[in-house]
Amino acid sequence: MGRAKIIFVFLLFITLNAEEIQISADNFFADENKLFSRLDGNVVIKKGDQNTLKSKQAKIYFSKDKKVSKFEAIGNANFAVFVRTKQYLGGANLISYEPAKKLYILSGNAYLQEANNDKKIYGDKITINEIDGTYNVSGDKKPVKMIFQIGDEYDKNQ
Repeated sequence: MGRAKIIFVFLLFITLNAEEIQISADNFFADENKLFSRLDGNVVIKKGDQNTLKSKQAKIYFSKDKKVSKFEAIGNANFAVFVRTKQYLGGANLISYEPAKKLYILSGNAYLQEANNDKKIYGDKITINEIDGTYNVSGDKKPVKMIFQIGDEYDKNQ
């Protein structure tokens, strides 16, 4: 008989917006003393109906008052998120999210793409601040790369 798949549904209420987070994975480990949880294998994190993050492993860190202070998605991590009014697709070796700061950090072979067009950015580290709508891209090992299209529609509107 094959290994039974453990589905762990984790309901978290983040203080800022009391949004429900659902997480499923093959395996789950928690240490209440260290305020830490780890999920391994086929990790899927869903926040609401529109934000999804997938990876091989996820770590969740809690504050002393049992609120989530940080998520980390490790290993071929990718996501689909809404920032303000735009949906973005992205990925990296490590994706961190700090709910209180509404801050995403994509590290290692990072990329970010607007879902509705061909605008793409690549770098070693991409920081997305949801509060002020800013993005910072750095290239430690290789230059930062930005790809976008300028076509007839752009030329007509000038």
